[in-house]
Amino acid sequence: MICIFYPSPKKNSLYSDIFFCSCLFHLPRYSCEKCGNSYKYKANLRRHEIYECGIEKMFICTICERRFHQKSNLIIKWLEYLDHLAKPDPAKCPIYDCQRKFGGHNRKYNLKNHLLKECGVIKTVKFVLNSLDILKAFVTHMGVAYLTIL
Repeated sequence: MICIFYPSPKKNSLYSDIFFCSCLFHLPRYSCEKCGNSYKYKANLRRHEIYECGIEKMFICTICERRFHQKSNLIIKWLEYLDHLAKPDPAKCPIYDCQRKFGGHNRKYNLKNHLLKECGVIKTVKFVLNSLDILKAFVTHMGVAYLTIL
């Protein structure tokens, strides 16, 4: 086969009797009669006619309700979603000044506790009370003037 885009091989080469051309102009193309799309392989044209051409997308994702022409594309989307879930995405504090990150299997719980108790709330002052302060508070609370300790 002679191609106008590629020169022929040398006369004394092993391939002098057969000329391999990778030019797309020599390959037969199979085109769809309805839409005009062309395919290299007849099987791809048949797949196009059965699943894609003029047919509503029949494979629906249960997560995001996105539609696909082929089941293989839906499976690829599911695998990408599962891969995203498997990644160790750290939970990060949304407050600009903090930006603390939490990792591990209970990262969401730790972030929630961080937001409720540490970040974004007014810092409370903790007093250290000794046993005498506790006893005085109890006596005042009970309204007892004198308390005898046994």
